[in-house]
Amino acid sequence: MKNYLFVIFAVFCSSVLSAETWKIGNHISVSPPEDMDLTFQILEEYDENEKVLMGWDDEELAYLISLDEQPGGIKNSKYWEGIERELKNNSENKKLTILNEGSYLSDKEMEITYKIFSWQEEGEIVVFMHNLIKNDKVAYWVMVYIVDNKKIHDVANKSIQILKTVELLK
Repeated sequence: MKNYLFVIFAVFCSSVLSAETWKIGNHISVSPPEDMDLTFQILEEYDENEKVLMGWDDEELAYLISLDEQPGGIKNSKYWEGIERELKNNSENKKLTILNEGSYLSDKEMEITYKIFSWQEEGEIVVFMHNLIKNDKVAYWVMVYIVDNKKIHDVANKSIQILKTVELLK
């Protein structure tokens, strides 16, 4: 009976945590759907100071979401050129592949553009989904590191679900 109560408590806590609003970086919050298996925590191997949003597939890490802020906001139209150049220069073979790209609207009617990139790093294929959110003064890169390259489509869809809930904080 104790084990049964513990399982119920763990499931309840997990669903309560999923329904929260989480602040990513200093100026963005998301309120992911309750049915997603997510945690919001510091992952020391990634960043010792910033919490990242981690998506799970059972017990396996499927993706993590982090944020980077860039000055310039909507006035700067060169964001994609800059990130593509940076990723290409940092790849082992100086090749960058765009697997998919598009845009979607958040629940607050903000346009979010995205590209899914792959490149080679340390002999492995790395896949990231970069989402660009711009306001008047700042642009935000919301980066989704996709752990399992076989689940790109699934992770992209889940990330879009999460980011549709994005709100810019003051």
